[in-house]
Amino acid sequence: MGFESKIYFSGNAQIQKEIQQILINQKSFYKREILDGHLNLEFRENKVPEGMPYIIAIIEEDGLYICQYVSSKTWNGTNEIISFLKKNKIDFRTEEI
Repeated sequence: MGFESKIYFSGNAQIQKEIQQILINQKSFYKREILDGHLNLEFRENKVPEGMPYIIAIIEEDGLYICQYVSSKTWNGTNEIISFLKKNKIDFRTEEI
């Protein structure tokens, strides 16, 4: 499928909203939609609507699921989320799936 990872953290609705805003502010952000009760954010290089998205991020109850379809290199959005969690002293762990 792609390079999958998850950032596990416990957070309330406000923390999830702030993480959503960090993601929406990414240069490659394309669209968001609710699927299966979760907020799905899609990222595309050059915002081209055809083909596979570059990245899909899903905000879940226990963290953030990320699937990178194009590259295994660390996506800047991941770094920004981890910086946000550290700055706000929110316990988290990352895992490759």
